[in-house]
Amino acid sequence: MTGDAGDASDVCHTGHIGDPCSPLRATAQPAKVGCVGGADEVDGVDGADGSHRTAWSGRAAWVGWAGWAGCALLFALAPWLLGEGLAIQLGIALIAMLGMHLLLGEGGIVHFGYAVYTGAGAFVAIHALRAIEPGAAWPVSLVPLFSGLVVAVLAWPLGWLSTRGTPLTGAMMTFGMGELLWAFAPAFPGFFGGEGGVGANRVTGLAPWGVTLGPQVELYGVVAIYAFVATWVVWALARTPWGYTLRAVRDNPRRADFLGCNPHAVRWRAFVGASLLAGVSGGLAALHFERVTTDSLGTPRSAAFLLFAVLGGSRTIAGPVWAAVLMVLAFVVLSAWTPAWLLYVGLLFVATVLYAPGGIDAWVAQCSKVAGLPGAVPWLLACAAGALLCAMGFVAMVEMAYHLQSVALYGPVVQVMGMALDVRDADCWVGAVWVGAVGAGTLALCARRGGAR
Repeated sequence: MTGDAGDASDVCHTGHIGDPCSPLRATAQPAKVGCVGGADEVDGVDGADGSHRTAWSGRAAWVGWAGWAGCALLFALAPWLLGEGLAIQLGIALIAMLGMHLLLGEGGIVHFGYAVYTGAGAFVAIHALRAIEPGAAWPVSLVPLFSGLVVAVLAWPLGWLSTRGTPLTGAMMTFGMGELLWAFAPAFPGFFGGEGGVGANRVTGLAPWGVTLGPQVELYGVVAIYAFVATWVVWALARTPWGYTLRAVRDNPRRADFLGCNPHAVRWRAFVGASLLAGVSGGLAALHFERVTTDSLGTPRSAAFLLFAVLGGSRTIAGPVWAAVLMVLAFVVLSAWTPAWLLYVGLLFVATVLYAPGGIDAWVAQCSKVAGLPGAVPWLLACAAGALLCAMGFVAMVEMAYHLQSVALYGPVVQVMGMALDVRDADCWVGAVWVGAVGAGTLALCARRGGAR
């Protein structure tokens, strides 16, 4: 689209939003929405000869295409860089987080029951797999899309209720519906499978071009296609008149309503679109794990989606990427490394809310701006060194404290970051405290110098 912000007036049917006298100018034109390649949309201006220049210059368009080409290259290399299983889970988490970004980042809608829709998509997909007979003319790769459409239909009436009234009312409505459906699931073991869940085999149905989805690499190819398309769709929607209107409703719903927009209808459509992405994510998860339980509908899963969405940030489309990476690292990697992983995730969330309320995305953008200032690079390196030392000392103390509970089973020595620490040796505790104190002191000095500058 061009940079003429007046295009958004087609949605509100009131005035020209590009007009400086329009009350929607501050809300319908929020901060620039960065693309993957770093090219931002800019306002078109009239030349001296009266010609109108489009918003995308030739150079910016090439940067945008290069960014998407780089994104596609990363998707292609992910199985070899991360491993097929980890890459599959990362793609599934990315699609789910894109839905949360559409709700929380673009629409300002807090959703406490998001796992109900990802779980519903997983159950729809697993039952679709059970219904597809071997050799049937139905490709399994379309099952996630089918589950997403079914979940979108389910979200149509539920979204109408959840997006009415104030944002607080809607958030509580999503929480109540999530709890209701989670508690309702065990009453129907025929569909939800009871404690054991429902299982199926993904190697069934039509196999176009010999792709059976049996090998992990073939399944990753399907996940990567869905993830890439979902990323582009969410990025493109943010640049449409509807996307501008959604952010206007997020920033000032009363003013948008006064100018002719219907905040409830705009939020409702965003809710349904996010639910479609949640259903696709759940369907892909069902293909990957080949078993779905009622735990996928639970409130803890919904809280995890919201927590990592806040951690990742909602400034640009990079926010869901950060959220997906952190979610997979926490649930897959960190949980296998230490029993204290929930403590680390909780502390990271608290630190993000206190010191980087915009999330990792906004924090990285701020650091990149600071790095361009004179003398800022040594200061940033000192901050990074202080944070690393502080984290090393803290992690060593936490791991030794956790290991104290199992000394009788595993002995007094615990491996932490390649070091053998004896929990009964006072020197190990003193060393951990000293390293953490040095890191904290370095951060304090950096903060004082940064504040002075």
